[in-house]
Amino acid sequence: MKRKAGDGIGRERELEIAAKRRRALTVVGVDEAGRGPLAGPVVVAACALPKDFDGAGIDDSKKIMRASVREALFERLTTAAGVRLAVSVVSPRHVDGRNILAATLDGMRRCCQSFVASKPIEHCALPTCTTASDDEDESDGEVRACYTSFSPNASASKRPKKKAEQFYALFDGNRVPTDLPFEGEAIVKGDGKELCIAAASIVAKVTRDRLMTALHRRYPSYRFDQHKGYPTAWHREYIKENGVCPHHRRSYAPVKEALSRTTALKLVVKKQPRPPQRGARRAEPPKKTGKVKTAAEKAKAAKQATTKAAKEAEKRVAAAKKCKEDATKPVAKAAKQAEKRVASAASKKGAAKPAAKAGKGAKTRATAGAKKTASEEKQKAEDAKKKKKGKQPR
Repeated sequence: MKRKAGDGIGRERELEIAAKRRRALTVVGVDEAGRGPLAGPVVVAACALPKDFDGAGIDDSKKIMRASVREALFERLTTAAGVRLAVSVVSPRHVDGRNILAATLDGMRRCCQSFVASKPIEHCALPTCTTASDDEDESDGEVRACYTSFSPNASASKRPKKKAEQFYALFDGNRVPTDLPFEGEAIVKGDGKELCIAAASIVAKVTRDRLMTALHRRYPSYRFDQHKGYPTAWHREYIKENGVCPHHRRSYAPVKEALSRTTALKLVVKKQPRPPQRGARRAEPPKKTGKVKTAAEKAKAAKQATTKAAKEAEKRVAAAKKCKEDATKPVAKAAKQAEKRVASAASKKGAAKPAAKAGKGAKTRATAGAKKTASEEKQKAEDAKKKKKGKQPR
């Protein structure tokens, strides 16, 4: 059944599980915050609420847009009688080493284990600063910090005995961690269906926001207090300008690209000298030492310099003349070659005229001879015809 606007989140599944068990059972809701950001830890919270807890106003943390409302609900959850909380902070290095899903499940498992620990940390202030070190090599794969908090108003009689069978976990999502100290199940979009999961989502969200605000004080150029490490356009721009800090997740694609660009720049750009600090005393230039020259020595040096300058000027003039001569030589040579080509063409034209005249005479003679031969052949033919008829040839 869909929940109407303004209605509080129910506890249907929690009550159903408790009704099936004939003994006292504490249902623990588990949720996380910070799987999508490029920087900062993943925070997992587990929350167990008493039966008489008033859940008015508690909802999925993603649906509560105002930070002041989330902070007020967080204070209410951490101070109400009988509320039990556990928070795990998983470092970015652990996320890079394991992947985001495995790191989140590790944090969920750690929260559940803290509920059955033999010596829980009571009245513990939830974290207000990051637990990961700036050291790049610190990547031992452990989940960073786990805090277990009981309400200061909860009496000792209300605190349960730490036996694994007295707890049951409801996880937001579709995965249940392995090696749990007690049973559990996953509920898709459980932070909008079960009150204990919604309470855990608020605790995880506010805790992570506080961590990122503290991280902003250490790295103000990234403005973690505004985007909380999520991949907004401004955050990507800050990474381009300032590079990657130790709390960015190296396994995420935008951070990988920024690291590759930084590596390429380091190979091309040489390291620039460090500018002097403000107010630092500048080093004085070294003083010149040597023998003092006399007036005669100075005059001699000046004369030598003048002679040297005159010789260099003469050399430059001679070089200019030579260049000019070298430039005119090809022009003269080309002119001579052109004259030769003109003369050769003229001589060839003069020789062609007699040849043409002789050719014309030969043609005329050949034509006349051909005509004479044709008339002789014609006369012979006529004579032969007359002879055949009995007439004497002429």
